Amino acid sequence: MKNHFFISYFGNKRREVEKIYKNINLDGIKTIIEPFCGSSSISYYINKENPDKYNYILNDIDKNLMIVYNKIKNNTFNEFINKINNMCFNEKGDFIDKTTYLRYVKQNNSIEGWFIARKFYCIRHGLYPLRDKKKVNPINYTNDLRDFIDFIKKDNVILKSDCALNIIEKYKDDETTMIIIDPPYIDLDNCYYESGGMSGGNIYEYLYNNNNFKCKFVAILNKNWINSIIFKNFKLIEYEKKYETTKKKYIHCIYTN
Repeated sequence: MKNHFFISYFGNKRREVEKIYKNINLDGIKTIIEPFCGSSSISYYINKENPDKYNYILNDIDKNLMIVYNKIKNNTFNEFINKINNMCFNEKGDFIDKTTYLRYVKQNNSIEGWFIARKFYCIRHGLYPLRDKKKVNPINYTNDLRDFIDFIKKDNVILKSDCALNIIEKYKDDETTMIIIDPPYIDLDNCYYESGGMSGGNIYEYLYNNNNFKCKFVAILNKNWINSIIFKNFKLIEYEKKYETTKKKYIHCIYTN
């Protein structure tokens, strides 16, 4: 699937979503929930394959991400992008100087600063304002993003910014619901979710102690011994993933009940 997202979002599943879709059973499902929605690539793909068939709940504790989603929902996204372009480019299309850029991204309480830091993240770690001698251009989204915008704006898409455990706990016994989790991997940055809004505790501890769900449950995780213990009673499908930046290959797992 082509990149549908408006920023580079760490951990997104757009390159592997087709493999995931082919290994989940949607029979009897009315609502699809992503408690760690991020780029929402799985829900977006399901909707592309099954237009207007399901209801969706997209949740993430990244409040800035959900603010941008809500800008799409309430038809102010284009205005927001125009503002970003005006902040970052002059009339000739040249990108702002480094001092101005860093001033923007250090404004932690600014949605504009959050967006600029992620949309033009490469500048922070390499040459300024070039990376691999490629010019930084004003934002001009393609028709691929138009499809994603249309998906978010649908009446059957609900946006939330709650603790993921609250969402799971609320819907775990609904047999017409599929909960798809793609949390931070436990050996990488799970501490972010443990300390950044997971009020009910650590997601892996929760799943170890609470995994007798009546809902359809799907977990997309990396392969390690801890996950094999937590999901020992679940069906396991493995697939290979090659990371775009490092080119390293890893085995990822789809656990389903």
